[in-house]
Amino acid sequence: MRGSVIEFNKMVVEARNEKPKILQECRKLEKEIRKIHVLLPEDYRRKIPPIFDIEPDETPESMLDITEEDVEIEEKAMLNAAGLQSIKEDIVRRIIQFNSMLDGSV
Repeated sequence: MRGSVIEFNKMVVEARNEKPKILQECRKLEKEIRKIHVLLPEDYRRKIPPIFDIEPDETPESMLDITEEDVEIEEKAMLNAAGLQSIKEDIVRRIIQFNSMLDGSV
């Protein structure tokens, strides 16, 4: 039974991973249909069905993606909570001043 569940889950993930490619192809086809639509008499035209995007709940692992901005926000929050943000800003300012003195740009 466990093997069947693992195989089923593997098939679901593979199908989900294929969805962006299918959506991309659908969008290409939609552009072609729109080009042809213009050439058709109005009474032959039909409404083009919408192409839906991937919903966030279809890729729950994306909630675990961490960006550089996320890290900076968390770091700042932790420094603020510890009362160290102003100390860090002072150190960074002093380093910049020191480097500019070394460069002779001050």
